[in-house]
Amino acid sequence: MICEIGMAYSSPSTAKSFITDIKTKIRGISGGKGLGVFYWEPEATPGYNGGYNLGAWQADMKPTIALEGFLN
Repeated sequence: MICEIGMAYSSPSTAKSFITDIKTKIRGISGGKGLGVFYWEPEATPGYNGGYNLGAWQADMKPTIALEGFLN
């Protein structure tokens, strides 16, 4: 299991590609031992809690396209 991934909210396309890539790699682990991926604090808006910028939400409280990486 991959835990606590995150990327800059300001690079949602890159984050989406990263999530898709990580999921593909996890699925490719033999014997079904790749259990999943967790995004750490995806609902964090820019600057959350004093400066955390690795969430997947915009300042307008809407998610970025980064989370589309989890759809497949």
